[in-house]
Amino acid sequence: MHDKQKPLCDLCLSVMTGDCSDEERLAFERHLPGCEACRAEWNDLQLAWGRFTRTWRTSNRPRI
Repeated sequence: MHDKQKPLCDLCLSVMTGDCSDEERLAFERHLPGCEACRAEWNDLQLAWGRFTRTWRTSNRPRI
């Protein structure tokens, strides 16, 4: 990974959670096809996020 790519690679989790600007998200989406490390991290995050949301919906979380 080049130093120039580092800021885009750091956006993976922020893009996944929606905690980034539209400009950052678009830049990351353009970057993703060309970066094997980000694609691997993106796939791992998708799996983890899916498991988390399924668990959260089915848990006996307290009602507030």
